[in-house]
Amino acid sequence: MRELGGLDPDAESIADLGEIVTAAVGKHIRHDGYMLVATDPVDHAISLYTGRDGYRPGTYRKWLSNESDSRDEHSLVSLFVRSKVVSAVGGQDAAPGQRNRLRTLADDGIGAELRVALKQGRRTSGFLIMVRESGRAPFSAGDIAAARAMTGALGGALQRFVMGQPIGALRAPLPPGVVVVDARDEITVCSPSAYRWMELLYADVATDPEVRSGWALSEIAVARLMGGHASNRQPTSAGWACCHTEILPDGGAVITLRAASVDERLPVVSRWFDVTRREETVIGHALAGLPMKQIARRLELSAHTVNDHFKAIYRKLGVRGRDELAAVFG
Repeated sequence: MRELGGLDPDAESIADLGEIVTAAVGKHIRHDGYMLVATDPVDHAISLYTGRDGYRPGTYRKWLSNESDSRDEHSLVSLFVRSKVVSAVGGQDAAPGQRNRLRTLADDGIGAELRVALKQGRRTSGFLIMVRESGRAPFSAGDIAAARAMTGALGGALQRFVMGQPIGALRAPLPPGVVVVDARDEITVCSPSAYRWMELLYADVATDPEVRSGWALSEIAVARLMGGHASNRQPTSAGWACCHTEILPDGGAVITLRAASVDERLPVVSRWFDVTRREETVIGHALAGLPMKQIARRLELSAHTVNDHFKAIYRKLGVRGRDELAAVFG
């Protein structure tokens, strides 16, 4: 799939990247609609999303709970935890467990779906979901093989896009925004600043109540899966934001939208930039102002080894020294 190797890493927005990706993939796998998703590498919530002619929000709500079921081979969680990187559903011979999914998709005029886990090395960094309209042929074995061959190139394009966003704190940050959801999954409070955050992070969430409800349920589903709370760090052209969800004792939830702190950004940026755990620890000590010798003592390493870690960090993050390292993290 050499044709995918030149995917434009300079897309100005996730929507631009989505159109570039679907055009490149469409040369090999015909599809009528798509959704491109990037996931937070720590809590695995959806951090970036774009799409065209895919599901309606109401459809997404109907089977959102299935997406966290690892027993369902077509669920997003299953693609995360299994070595299988491509899953297709559609056609008359669909497995019994997928027939309800197909009936739900049929309400949107969708007859077949192909999901591709996007890989950054061994890590799943997101998904490309392609759909075909009802009445068209389901995705074939050849389509599945082609999709499997693309997963690395597509994951690389997504990684380059994220790496092209500023690492630092959000410039001119907004006041935190708050969204409250009750135990019936209904939004009861959405603060004025929350709407402003939504306009920055996901424009259609701010303007469409049905989309907003689907977004909130997605954040809540991940928080429940993670034991009651989850943070979703999102890169923007103005810096990194954080969407934190906390499950309440009564079954409802509070979602807070705010600028991401250094501690919240560091582990996520490290995963996207292929920074090792040890290098991440060195960055943390450097941002705290520790001199090299003290970092070496704390980590029980030689100063020479710590210096080698700094060289690798500078190369991966594209900075020229500790001053620039501190500056990019803001």
